Order: sequence, then structure tokens, then C-alpha cells
Amino acid sequence: KKRHFNKENGGRWKLYASPKRGAHTGANPTDRGKLGVKKHILVDRRGAPVSIIVSKANVHDSKLLKPTLEKFNIKRRDLRLIPEILSLDKAYQDRKIKAMLRKKGIKYRIPSKANAVNPEKYPKLKPFRWTVERTISWINNFRAVKTCWEYNSANYFALCQMACSIILLRMSLR
Repeated sequence: KKRHFNKENGGRWKLYASPKRGAHTGANPTDRGKLGVKKHILVDRRGAPVSIIVSKANVHDSKLLKPTLEKFNIKRRDLRLIPEILSLDKAYQDRKIKAMLRKKGIKYRIPSKANAVNPEKYPKLKPFRWTVERTISWINNFRAVKTCWEYNSANYFALCQMACSIILLRMSLR
């Protein structure tokens, strides 16, 4: 808490609660409504972070797929590459998302929900989710990134980018 001098109150010092986190945090639906952020990460097959977006904790994953794909900016010989195939989880099971991926020419593998009317069939997949979870764990090993203490969203995003850069450097030295 911060102390402020209040002239209206007879010239006394009064304690005011300072804001906990910045405007870029939102109520976390899985953590009793506490303020938090969510990191949306696009990784390659090895688990190397390719693209990262930071949002409020109460924003659904599917709403930020397009901005995450727009951040995917890899060039080879003056050509901008696009991902060949995306393996997504059930949260991305939506007609609009599938139409957007088809329009961009990206193949996708999204497991069907349990109550799906016409589930899509895919050939047997190798487990892929663990590579994403491992990358998230690597990013959360950086204390400044695991818990968002920053008031400015640009500062927190810069910390996330630095963490991803260090992870890529460590992967290249192996």
C-alpha cells in the first residue's frame, strides 16, 4: 500500500491500496477470478517457440489463433513461410477457425469433441501435446514470466520474448 498526504482529512497521511497489476490482466476463470495473463504459443515439432502472444486470462484460446499466426514471421529466400500443418486441441473446434485455416492453405488436426455431431476422422497421430506443454514449462522456468508482476503489457511481452530467445539459444547449442 502507498501513503498519500490528504489535505482534506486534516493534513493526515492515508494508506491507499495500489493497483495489483496492469490493464493487460483479466480475471482467471480457473483461479477464483484472480487477475492473470495467458500466453498463446506456436511451437515447431521440436518444441521451439516460433510465435507468442500475451492476452488477458479470460480470453478464449480460439479468438487469438489468427493474431498468433500473423506473428509467425519466418522468411526463407525472401519468401514468407506459413505453417504446413497445425495440431490444435479441442478448444479450436470451430467452423470459423477451420474456414480461416483452409483459406490460408494450412492443414489442421483438431480432435473432435465428445459431443460432436459429425466428427472428423484423422489418421492415428503421434502424441504432440507434450512438446507444447514442455515449451510452456521451459518458459515458466523464468520467474519474471511465470507470474506477471509488470504494470505495462509491453514490458511483460518483452520478458516473454527474451525467455523464448534464451530457449532458442539453448536449443541451438545442443
